[in-house]
Amino acid sequence: PSPSSSQHHMSDFERRMRNLISTRPKKKTHSSNHGNIRTVDTLNEYRSIVGNEKNKIVVVRFFATWCKACQAITPLYRKMSRQPSFSNIVFVDVPVTDTNSNLHQGLHVPSLPYGHIYHPTAGLVEECKISRKFFSDFQRKLGTYVSGECQIDWESDASPYDIAATPTTTATISSSLPLSDEESSSFVGVYD
Repeated sequence: PSPSSSQHHMSDFERRMRNLISTRPKKKTHSSNHGNIRTVDTLNEYRSIVGNEKNKIVVVRFFATWCKACQAITPLYRKMSRQPSFSNIVFVDVPVTDTNSNLHQGLHVPSLPYGHIYHPTAGLVEECKISRKFFSDFQRKLGTYVSGECQIDWESDASPYDIAATPTTTATISSSLPLSDEESSSFVGVYD
């Protein structure tokens, strides 16, 4: 097929990513090993590292070397990957390259930088923007999967479905603790 016909079949996202990459000057190749961070460039590598991991939580950062917001969080991401509390996590970098923009599109990455958290038994459990503004929230979410606990804010008189309720009490529910009959009955219908 001619270049114009192959570009015609490209999605808008893929076309924009290819145009951005082809207009950027080539920089020094990034290192593929920053401690606990592995870099993948292809769908097969992604499947091998992310899809086949059955024992550890996997954190994926989608980024581009020319993206200023991505550059701003790089030190935060690397520091997070070296934290002792996250030592049993697989960290993965997926840079946009001229050959893998369809990988980002296929994984429904809407913007950069973007993050995924995969749980070994549940698969993709979180996906969100991870620019500087959102990075601490991403790190907090990751901590909840590592510890097996989450924070739930609620007001004693309010329904958990009342969006306007103002949180006044914080309760920690641990996934490793069994619930009493009374506690478990309060969840009936929530997940049905």
